[in-house]
Amino acid sequence: MRHPSIPPAAPSLLALAPYQSARMLEAFDSSKTYLDANELPFAPPAAVMDFSEMQHYAHSGPRKMMTAFAKYAGVDPAMMVATRGIDEGIDLLIRAYLEPHQDAILIQRPTYGMYEVCAAAHRVQTVELPPNQLALPDLDALQSLAPLPKMIFLCRPNNPTGNLMPRETVEAILDYTEGRCIVAVDEAYIEFCAADSVVPLLASHANLVVLRTLSKGFGLAGIHTGFLLAHEEIVNAVNRIANPYPIPEPCAQIALDALSTEGLARLQNQVSQVVSERDRLLLALQHHPDCQAVFASVTNFVLSKWRNPRQPIEALRRQGILARPIQLPGETSPALRISIGTKDEVDRVLAAI
Repeated sequence: MRHPSIPPAAPSLLALAPYQSARMLEAFDSSKTYLDANELPFAPPAAVMDFSEMQHYAHSGPRKMMTAFAKYAGVDPAMMVATRGIDEGIDLLIRAYLEPHQDAILIQRPTYGMYEVCAAAHRVQTVELPPNQLALPDLDALQSLAPLPKMIFLCRPNNPTGNLMPRETVEAILDYTEGRCIVAVDEAYIEFCAADSVVPLLASHANLVVLRTLSKGFGLAGIHTGFLLAHEEIVNAVNRIANPYPIPEPCAQIALDALSTEGLARLQNQVSQVVSERDRLLLALQHHPDCQAVFASVTNFVLSKWRNPRQPIEALRRQGILARPIQLPGETSPALRISIGTKDEVDRVLAAI
């Protein structure tokens, strides 16, 4: 019940369905195995912290971390904004470029839910292309839109399906929307297929924004550190409203360690292990008599459809393993998304189902 002395929240906010994160749906319990949030199963090494400057605010960046990520991603540091995960990058773009009650974003379902949540929070409309289960945009449908929404969000690789939109499709969208629309490509999972990044397209497409994070392949979801990569005009616009100190100094130090020579070698080792276990799970599910379909994945999770999805969900839960049900367009029953854990955890998943 609302306290009578407190003004009501905005009606549009009260009507907003918030994004349901994995930990909102299921409180953490150390006795359980969480394969529902696409986290990496490997704990990073203990960081050696430098506390000598901790009494000062971290530089907006901070600089060393920004320089290290710029070198890793292959961009100029002037083309970057540090963000609290990709979620803040989404939020900043919408606030910087879209007018409430006037502009719109464009999405292709099934996709990451925060695009629509951030748009709704800022009173911006969401327009959808006709949904399909691989979230591949229909270019004819895009070209038939009038007016064209001012911003397009492409999740690549896509969450929750795990597939990779062809680069040619991204280029076609960039070419068609040039000068009229910003195209934001969410590369949260790109470390699992690093050669397929669209970052090189920044050189030829001024309307491209790439959103990156250390949460997935780097296994640093706990520091929630991300980056927005774009041409300087977009960076300058976003920086007008960006948090002046987005990355706490301890998080920046952990990120800098992850971007060191040793950290990048660790990244490659982690990705190699995850890819091996992912492919093992994919193959096993493809031969499971009750599994109707398995989506090809270039990420650290596998999405599958089942004759009776309650059976694998409950079988896993009985073993203390949590996976995530996903509602796909046109389906009455949920699909099952399983994050890739350690070899032992994948063994336990296979034994359970």
